[in-house]
Amino acid sequence: MSSRGRGLYDGFEAYRTPTADHYREAMTKGVVVLDTNVLLSLYRVRSETSRSLLETLEKLGDRLWIPHQVLVEFWKNRESVLNDPQKTQGTIKELTSLNEETRQVIRTWANQISLGPADKERLIREADENWGNTLTAVRQLADGDPTSTKDTGDDAVLERLENILQNRVGPPLPDDEHNAAVKEAARRREAKVPPGFRDTRPGDYLIWKQVLIESKLRSASSVLLVTADVKEDWWRYEDRSRRGPRTELAEELRSNSGSSLYMLRTDDFLKRASVALSVAVSENSFSDVGQVAESASDGEASWTQQAADLLLERLRSEGWKAQADTIAVAAENGGFINRQTVYALGEFHENRLLRGFTRPVNRITEYLRTEGMLSAIAPDALTAVYDDANSSLGAGYATGFRVTPQLVALFAKSA
Repeated sequence: MSSRGRGLYDGFEAYRTPTADHYREAMTKGVVVLDTNVLLSLYRVRSETSRSLLETLEKLGDRLWIPHQVLVEFWKNRESVLNDPQKTQGTIKELTSLNEETRQVIRTWANQISLGPADKERLIREADENWGNTLTAVRQLADGDPTSTKDTGDDAVLERLENILQNRVGPPLPDDEHNAAVKEAARRREAKVPPGFRDTRPGDYLIWKQVLIESKLRSASSVLLVTADVKEDWWRYEDRSRRGPRTELAEELRSNSGSSLYMLRTDDFLKRASVALSVAVSENSFSDVGQVAESASDGEASWTQQAADLLLERLRSEGWKAQADTIAVAAENGGFINRQTVYALGEFHENRLLRGFTRPVNRITEYLRTEGMLSAIAPDALTAVYDDANSSLGAGYATGFRVTPQLVALFAKSA
């Protein structure tokens, strides 16, 4: 008895790279699902970009669908986003704090070299003027106050969304199904089954569960999920490059409803939709939504204090004290450490080469990524710096090492 014939991609559909035609078909014949961060981005982008994105959503018509859980999270977070939608005030606050740190660094250095009071005050005054100019520029370049307000009756975004989303939002899960989904989310988190194992809350899985139900009800040929999320419990990564949705998700959706799964970040969606749906979108809007998407993803790709502590702990316990001390000293001193200081920390002989010095750091970092204790797209902790043109050591010798700015920020907070 012969088995049914199969082809190259049967059972491996998630590995096929989608073409422009795949995305066009998904937008014109499939179901397009928006994540919460896409709706909230309407407040974070400039008004021109917001209008373009809303017009694009209108063109989708009945192919647009929003899981009930997305609206739960949208209403929960809307007002906090409106407090500072473009994060301008937070940026100004952080810059002001850095200015004070700069003043303190100048004072400390001036005292160390016994600099006269007049020169010290002149340096501080010049620093204040430079920071003041920067703050003024930030305020001027910001898009001003958002057109939307916390008053729902005066919110232009809500006015458009109310019409666009009419009859296009899914119902909540019945209580028994909701409770079962919450339990399943916890099980998946423990077993590291996507989606949602990177979160402590069940929201991501609740969204996914509702997508599974809707795709089956519609017998949809495809589902296109639009999200600013970049976590590895949604995306498949190869060498820290997003290659598409997790294979487990694509296979679960196909098994559930026969639907193909596609995923796009908000900026990629706007670019492809502008062509597929014939929507006029300016280059400035593409850039704007891309920058907001990058900002949203920054936190997902970050080192945490726990991951940094684990890295240093593992290095020291395995006998790589020099590497641990190098990371700590470099992070405490702005991110760079020269070769001579590394030799002193490690008590190395002057003829010792530093080839492979970062290898144990990279190995443990990859272990943290694999175990889910660090984002799959978090930057490497320690990298060698080469300056062959100006180095007296000759070509191929590291002049020093640099730690990622994320670790510098973590060490500054814990100091």
